[in-house]
Amino acid sequence: VANMPNGMVACPSKDNKANAIAEFYTCEQGFKDAPARITHTRIRADGSEQYSVVVGEAKEKGIHLNSPNDICVSKKDGSLWFTDPSYGSLQGFRHDPPQAPNAIYRFSADDEELRRVVNLGYDGEEHHTKNKPNGLCLSPDERYLYYTNTSAAYPGQQYCECRYRSIWRIKVGRPSSG
Repeated sequence: VANMPNGMVACPSKDNKANAIAEFYTCEQGFKDAPARITHTRIRADGSEQYSVVVGEAKEKGIHLNSPNDICVSKKDGSLWFTDPSYGSLQGFRHDPPQAPNAIYRFSADDEELRRVVNLGYDGEEHHTKNKPNGLCLSPDERYLYYTNTSAAYPGQQYCECRYRSIWRIKVGRPSSG
């Protein structure tokens, strides 16, 4: 099923045997009838490509994603960090109300476990007034995670009353919400 790509990050190829010239991860926002997911694409020197789903919704396991938006990769351990705001619901191509909180996730390359590391809350009946994490990056020493809050709202409604557009820094390894 075709999906809606959004944020993307290139990463160095770790597989010289695959003769890869480019590798990247993509946030795919999904649709009402197509799951949101994070994918990996490897392009080889001969022009062929390999595509795989790395993180996907698994409703039977209670894993719901809104609209994965932006992504970064840890240089230390290869983990994937991505934002998951409820923009797809706000824009009408994902379920409304959203099925998950506005959040930031970390996917461990080692144990393939998905962890919510920042929970910014459910929109639900507040009509999309919660903070919406958007762009993100790790500091060079990877002790801090920076992310933007874009606080979008439905047309004609006020932006998030709690925090207007802003940039946040959190210490990696410390639980966070807001």
